[in-house]
Amino acid sequence: MAGRLREMGFCEEQRIKLLARHASIICQVCNSRLGISEQLAKSILVETIPNQRRIA
Repeated sequence: MAGRLREMGFCEEQRIKLLARHASIICQVCNSRLGISEQLAKSILVETIPNQRRIA
C-alpha cells in the first residue's frame, strides 16, 4: 500500500491539504483530490505546518 500511496503523491516533503472528513477522507495532493478510507488515513504519518501568508 505504501508504494501505491507514493504513486498518488503521498510522500515525504509533499504538502497535503485535508478537504473533508466524512465517510472517507478527501485530500488535495499534487493538484488532485483523492478520497481514502479513514482506516488508511490513520496509517499515514503527517506533520502539521503553520499557515504561511503569501505576500503579493
